[in-house]
Amino acid sequence: MLKAINTKRYNQLAVELLKKIFNGYYEQGAKLPPTRELAKEAGVNPNTMQMALQVLQDEKILSIKIFSCLLCILQKQHRLKS
Repeated sequence: MLKAINTKRYNQLAVELLKKIFNGYYEQGAKLPPTRELAKEAGVNPNTMQMALQVLQDEKILSIKIFSCLLCILQKQHRLKS
C-alpha cells in the first residue's frame, strides 16, 4: 500500500501518479508519456521517475513493457492513505 507521508521523493511521485490515475488524468489501459517526459514535468531526474514507476509496477498498477510504453492498468482496488 502506498502512503503519501513517505518522505522518499520517488514514493511521493508514485503517489502523485496514482492520484492522476484515480482522477482520470490517465485512463485505464492508456499509454503513459515516456519516463523522461514524466520526469521533466515533475522536475526530477529520470532515474527518480523510473523508481516511482517501479513502485507502481510492484503494486500492479502499471505494466512496464521493455522497449515499449507504460500502460496504466488497475488490476485491484487501491486506496491512498493520507
